[in-house]
Amino acid sequence: VVSTVMALTALGMIDGVNFYYCSEQDPEKRESYIATLFAMQCIVSAVAGVAVMLLAGVLSGGFDNPDVYKLIFFAAALPLLYNLMDML
Repeated sequence: VVSTVMALTALGMIDGVNFYYCSEQDPEKRESYIATLFAMQCIVSAVAGVAVMLLAGVLSGGFDNPDVYKLIFFAAALPLLYNLMDML
């Protein structure tokens, strides 16, 4: 679940940070672009995290393991943290 959500929410923003960091010469524009990408990543990952939390029952039933329901918070939060770490 974490890997799938992580891949779906990356949306090329990790590569975008590398591109703007290396190619934009104006420091103010560069920081503006990168800050926008970080904000967009937080918003997209938060929406995906809420979706994972709402689908907790379906995911728990799909894995046929009721213990997954207890750990679904991690499946909702880790994609954001991993994507932000990759962007840094």
